[in-house]
Amino acid sequence: MDNMVQACPKCNLAKSDKDLYEWYGKEGQYDIPRLPLGKYLKLVYEGFEKKGMLDSEQMSNEGNLDVFYLGSVFSTL
Repeated sequence: MDNMVQACPKCNLAKSDKDLYEWYGKEGQYDIPRLPLGKYLKLVYEGFEKKGMLDSEQMSNEGNLDVFYLGSVFSTL
Protein backbone atom coordinates (compact mmCIF):
# COMPACT_ATOMS: atom_id res chain seq x y z
CA MET A 1 0.00 0.00 0.00
CA ASP A 2 1.45 3.36 -0.94
CA ASN A 3 0.71 6.37 1.20
CA MET A 4 -2.41 5.78 3.23
CA VAL A 5 -3.03 9.48 3.85
CA GLN A 6 -2.05 12.24 1.44
CA ALA A 7 0.46 14.78 2.69
CA CYS A 8 2.34 17.75 1.26
CA PRO A 9 5.69 16.83 -0.36
CA LYS A 10 7.74 18.01 2.64
CA CYS A 11 5.61 16.05 5.12
CA ASN A 12 5.45 13.05 2.81
CA LEU A 13 9.24 12.94 2.67
CA ALA A 14 9.47 13.13 6.46
CA LYS A 15 6.73 10.50 6.87
CA SER A 16 8.41 8.02 4.51
CA ASP A 17 6.83 4.58 5.01
CA LYS A 18 5.81 5.12 8.65
CA ASP A 19 2.19 4.79 9.62
CA LEU A 20 0.43 7.77 11.18
CA TYR A 21 1.20 6.90 14.81
CA GLU A 22 4.84 6.03 14.09
CA TRP A 23 5.25 9.35 12.30
CA TYR A 24 3.71 11.43 15.08
CA GLY A 25 5.40 9.39 17.80
CA LYS A 26 4.37 8.69 21.36
CA GLU A 27 4.63 12.35 22.34
CA GLY A 28 2.45 13.57 19.45
CA GLN A 29 -0.14 10.81 19.30
CA TYR A 30 -2.84 13.08 20.76
CA ASP A 31 -2.05 15.90 18.31
CA ILE A 32 -2.98 14.03 15.12
CA PRO A 33 -5.57 16.07 13.15
CA ARG A 34 -9.04 14.53 13.05
CA LEU A 35 -9.32 14.10 9.27
CA PRO A 36 -6.11 12.06 8.70
CA LEU A 37 -6.76 10.12 11.92
CA GLY A 38 -10.29 9.22 10.81
CA LYS A 39 -9.08 8.07 7.40
CA TYR A 40 -6.25 6.07 8.97
CA LEU A 41 -8.53 4.34 11.48
CA LYS A 42 -10.99 3.47 8.70
CA LEU A 43 -8.16 1.88 6.70
CA VAL A 44 -6.97 0.00 9.80
CA TYR A 45 -10.50 -1.28 10.43
CA GLU A 46 -10.87 -2.42 6.81
CA GLY A 47 -7.46 -4.11 6.95
CA PHE A 48 -8.31 -6.07 10.10
CA GLU A 49 -11.74 -6.92 8.66
CA LYS A 50 -10.20 -8.18 5.41
CA LYS A 51 -7.82 -10.43 7.37
CA GLY A 52 -10.64 -11.66 9.62
CA MET A 53 -8.90 -10.28 12.70
CA LEU A 54 -11.54 -7.94 14.16
CA ASP A 55 -12.25 -10.34 17.02
CA SER A 56 -8.70 -11.63 17.24
CA GLU A 57 -7.00 -11.79 20.61
CA GLN A 58 -3.62 -11.44 18.91
CA MET A 59 -1.74 -8.65 20.61
CA SER A 60 1.56 -6.89 20.14
CA ASN A 61 4.76 -8.57 21.32
CA GLU A 62 4.31 -6.99 24.74
CA GLY A 63 0.91 -8.68 25.16
CA ASN A 64 -1.18 -5.53 24.97
CA LEU A 65 -2.97 -3.71 22.19
CA ASP A 66 -1.97 -0.12 21.62
CA VAL A 67 -2.16 2.40 18.79
CA PHE A 68 1.36 1.55 17.66
CA TYR A 69 0.24 -2.03 16.89
CA LEU A 70 -2.64 -0.97 14.62
CA GLY A 71 -0.48 -0.30 11.56
CA SER A 72 0.90 -3.84 11.65
CA VAL A 73 -2.15 -4.96 9.68
CA PHE A 74 -0.70 -3.24 6.59
CA SER A 75 2.54 -5.21 6.69
CA THR A 76 0.60 -8.47 6.62
CA LEU A 77 -1.96 -7.69 3.87
